[in-house]
Amino acid sequence: NSNPVRVFPNPAREQLHVSMDRWAGPGSLMLYNSLGQLMRTYAWDESFPTVLSLELNGLANGLYFFQMVGAHQKFHGEFVKR
Repeated sequence: NSNPVRVFPNPAREQLHVSMDRWAGPGSLMLYNSLGQLMRTYAWDESFPTVLSLELNGLANGLYFFQMVGAHQKFHGEFVKR
């Protein structure tokens, strides 16, 4: 798998973990619901750990999409919240 990003568990309940083993530099993650509405935004800098844990409390069950953007990288993915 050539993608630098992995999400687990999927489906998720209370937390979603985003692994960024080969992610370089600062970036941000935007979380969207199935209607395309921006629900949350997360950002990190050079010193951010390789795993980002997202709290899913307050989000309705369903399908979510995310976009990660950095200076030279972009990644899209999806997960299910139960």
